[in-house]
Amino acid sequence: DGQRFGNCVLNSVVEAGEGELYVSQYNMFSVAEKGEHHPSTVLERVQKLVQTLFVTLGLGGTTGVYRCLFDVESRTTTSCKMAASGFVHANGLDLSADLKTLWVSDPIRKELRVFDRDLSTGALTENHSKYMKLNHVVDNVHYDAASGELWTGTITKVISALAPQPDGTMKVPGSFMVGRPDGRGGFNWHDEVAHNGEALDWISACARTDHPASGKTWAVCGGPHGPGLLVCPLK
Repeated sequence: DGQRFGNCVLNSVVEAGEGELYVSQYNMFSVAEKGEHHPSTVLERVQKLVQTLFVTLGLGGTTGVYRCLFDVESRTTTSCKMAASGFVHANGLDLSADLKTLWVSDPIRKELRVFDRDLSTGALTENHSKYMKLNHVVDNVHYDAASGELWTGTITKVISALAPQPDGTMKVPGSFMVGRPDGRGGFNWHDEVAHNGEALDWISACARTDHPASGKTWAVCGGPHGPGLLVCPLK
């Protein structure tokens, strides 16, 4: 009844309650043993070719969101089944405070898909009326219960992610993109922080925090390619 996943196939996880998780599957296949860009076997080469084709054409493949149940006492997984499918890359995800809504980003398509969650069964039903097409490639998404906002880390210039600098480093521009509730069940989006990639390459997630002593509000962003954080004053 369980599900086994390959190397670097999964991306994000969110807890829906004791013993219940939703997990996003980012890649169709396992990453090659010697690294993503170094397939060495015939199978790895074929898998890389197929995944590259799906990504280039923006085709919804076999990736999606799994609902996983586990036993807290024994720490064993009892069930892990696909709950939402049809993504190019199912990536960042988060639940609303009442656990009734799940947001999932699909970066290649620049979209945020929205699912209604059944509280009794955990089943997900896509709410097409709340689907969001976004201006940037969204990596991770976080629902802030205090403000009702959606906080995302984004890539604002996709081509830069494919073109390393002469010294081999990446300087991918990104942003802290915030969706504010519009009062009609949707969100109005704006870049709260925009960065050229010099100090932080590839913004993957951001949060807003207040500093009690100074009374200032700061944006704090992180990325996968460096050990540091980008910290920006907002007011």
